[in-house]
Amino acid sequence: MTFADVFRGKRVLVVGGSSGIGLAIAQAFAQHGAKVRITGLDDAELSLPQAARFERSRLDVSDAAAAARTVGELDALDGPISRPSMAVPSSSRSVRSRCGSSRFRP
Repeated sequence: MTFADVFRGKRVLVVGGSSGIGLAIAQAFAQHGAKVRITGLDDAELSLPQAARFERSRLDVSDAAAAARTVGELDALDGPISRPSMAVPSSSRSVRSRCGSSRFRP
């Protein structure tokens, strides 16, 4: 296996992946073989050509039910990625804790 294939077959969710550093993270995972789903708040950004190569969904992470639905749509998830600059209210719990760890592969 080459380094370019290190994430082949892995499923990754990049929260805030429709622009900026989140999009760069999504592109890097895809370049190394991962199947990537990106989320964002801005429908226009989710529709841009650079986002078109990914599965996409609109998501407000402060909405626990929406986060659970988004993760629930995936067959399995190898890793959640949250864009580092994204502001999340201190009362928010991680996607993993909101959605249950059974959605995540070991």
